[in-house]
Amino acid sequence: MSRFKHRRLVVAAAVTVGLLTGGGVAWGKFVSSGFASASGVAGTIQQPTATGVLPFGKKLYPGVKRDIRVTVTNPNDFPVTVFRVDKSNLPVTVDAAHAAGCVVTGVSLTNPPYAVFWNLSANATRTFQLTDGMRMSNDSQNGCQGATFTVPITISARTA
Repeated sequence: MSRFKHRRLVVAAAVTVGLLTGGGVAWGKFVSSGFASASGVAGTIQQPTATGVLPFGKKLYPGVKRDIRVTVTNPNDFPVTVFRVDKSNLPVTVDAAHAAGCVVTGVSLTNPPYAVFWNLSANATRTFQLTDGMRMSNDSQNGCQGATFTVPITISARTA
């Protein structure tokens, strides 16, 4: 073999080895993979609270329906939507001064459950209205005149 041919063969072999090695490095860059993880703790939603009152100056009488103003407080650091207002399993109560003569109050929510769409910002309080939301039936006793009633309600909310 001549020296010239031998040199060509060595150069060709070196180029081939260089391509294979360089190609392997390039392939390694494109197929590279790794593993990572992240962790966090899920928060909990605190139940918004609600209170309801009749509009100022409005009173209940047997056979009458009245609007209720419902004030809802969102104690969460994120917005919520109240989507349902319903009666509670707790009984309607009457103030102590009328308790003996007002055993049958006849007071209730008019037509629960109410489908509502009340949005509250984070840590906010807002007042909403339920039209004709409370009623007093004709079954109310005379001893209920002038009484203050507590009608427990429940609200259902979800994250907004």
